[in-house]
Amino acid sequence: MVIALVHYEAFRTLQAMVLPLITALLSVVCALGFMGWLGLPLDIWSAITPVAILAVAAGHAVQILKRYYEEYAALRDSRAAVVSSVAHVGPVMVTAGSIAAAGFASLATFDINSIRVFGLLMATGILSALVIEMTFIPAVRGILPAPRQREMRREQDERWLSDALRRMAEVVVRRPRVVVGVAVLLLAVALVGAPYVTVDNSLRGLFPASGQLRRDDAVVNARFAGASTLRVLIEGEANGVLEEPDVLRAVADLQRFLESFPEIGQTVSVVDYLKQMDRVMQGDGGPKDSIPASRRLVGQYLLLYSMSGPDDLSGLVDAGYRQGAILAYSKSDETAFAERVFRRTREFADERFRLLPVRVGVAGGSVGAQAALNEVVVREKIRNIAQVSAIIFVLSALALRSVVGGLFVLVPLAIALGITVGVMGWTGIWLSMSTAAFMAMGVSIGADFAIYLIFRLREELARASLADAVSRALVTSGTAIFFVSSAVALGYLVLVCSGFKGWVHLGGLTALIMALASAAAVMVLPALVMLLRPRFVFPAAAQPPAPRVQKPRRAPSSPSRVPSRRGAPSPGGRT
Repeated sequence: MVIALVHYEAFRTLQAMVLPLITALLSVVCALGFMGWLGLPLDIWSAITPVAILAVAAGHAVQILKRYYEEYAALRDSRAAVVSSVAHVGPVMVTAGSIAAAGFASLATFDINSIRVFGLLMATGILSALVIEMTFIPAVRGILPAPRQREMRREQDERWLSDALRRMAEVVVRRPRVVVGVAVLLLAVALVGAPYVTVDNSLRGLFPASGQLRRDDAVVNARFAGASTLRVLIEGEANGVLEEPDVLRAVADLQRFLESFPEIGQTVSVVDYLKQMDRVMQGDGGPKDSIPASRRLVGQYLLLYSMSGPDDLSGLVDAGYRQGAILAYSKSDETAFAERVFRRTREFADERFRLLPVRVGVAGGSVGAQAALNEVVVREKIRNIAQVSAIIFVLSALALRSVVGGLFVLVPLAIALGITVGVMGWTGIWLSMSTAAFMAMGVSIGADFAIYLIFRLREELARASLADAVSRALVTSGTAIFFVSSAVALGYLVLVCSGFKGWVHLGGLTALIMALASAAAVMVLPALVMLLRPRFVFPAAAQPPAPRVQKPRRAPSSPSRVPSRRGAPSPGGRT
């Protein structure tokens, strides 16, 4: 509904509102069918794929539909307008769609399965939208009756957006240095907050504090040892190591150390079972918290326990007593706590187990899994941003046949991504699985805006001066970019109402990066063109040849000896 309202505002026609939604819905069907055939799982991240594809595919459809109305206004023939619009916008759409799909497909290199599935589904949906927009929708547009005069008047009606884009074009043409300077200043201010971005994937933190899950979790943490778990692995060099009293005493010391953290409610290991058995066997007069004094006694206790019924110790020690685990119950799964407890546990274990034939390390549990996930997100996200940037640069440079052109496409994306990361730091939004996905999403989709504008600017330069071409490109392609970014941003903003913080962050940050990327594309990019005048923007016919400076020639001694050449002065003074 939100996307439909944006499209109606863009065109003021029912057909233009419905056709992009048909494209988007068919793309969603293709992506979900692909997901079903391959047996990919539907989880909390891939579940938002239909919403994401719907917004992106519907936004892409606006570009070619906007051009169709322009061509029909000039040709007055619906089928000829369809052919002309596909011929003009088709190559640009193929380029932009391929770049977006490649950017999402690069998420398949992530070590996290959920993000891999999300990236593959998004790439499939965008490629499906591209095929549908180049085949099915033009066919439908050719079958439908031509737009009526009233429909054309409503589509071409001068509204506030056209006036705003014209004023923006005047600022860009007259003061390009100011535009670039303001963008650099905003980027610098935002990047000050970038170092404050924290990495966290706390599962309970993704749910609202007033929700039933968080309330129940608080009850569990208040009345029991804790809702989260942490496992510490003790691994010996040979079988029977965990029967040695010295090793068991060191394990008991490690348990007491872990319980010194306020977030950890209780720990359990094979030592607790041995203490209980020794207390019972010693009777009332024996020590209450002692470890059996000899390895032989430990072995007898363990043998006796194994004969008593179910093997409750299998989760804490293996059959050969070479590997064991300490299970700790935690009331927190936040990254800051996990990093602190892991660091201090390693330091304590290195000191306490130094002379013992065992190794100690964090083995897992929900807290351990969260910590490992944080490490993967940071490492893979840095690599993924580099991958996406390289893909966009290479494909853009090939499409524009210019290395400088590839760099120009990256400029709006760098500005949008830098400001968004700064906003995350200033507002305290975590870098998590959801926000890591939005970066690749925003960069992949945002590249379309720069590509569409550059191609339209090159087209306008073939018949107008640079200043007029910038103005015309901003009014025509800028209008489409505005409505495309609005459709994508507002479509994603629907996720803010979900109540699930992961989706809230994904929707809000994607909308922000879309707005920033489109604004940078229609303002900073033309300003850079005005300042630098790169050759890749100007068509060959629009580039004036460089003037040739001819050296003065000596007058010939005899005019009859100098052969007449085209373009050279003749003896009679005529050329």
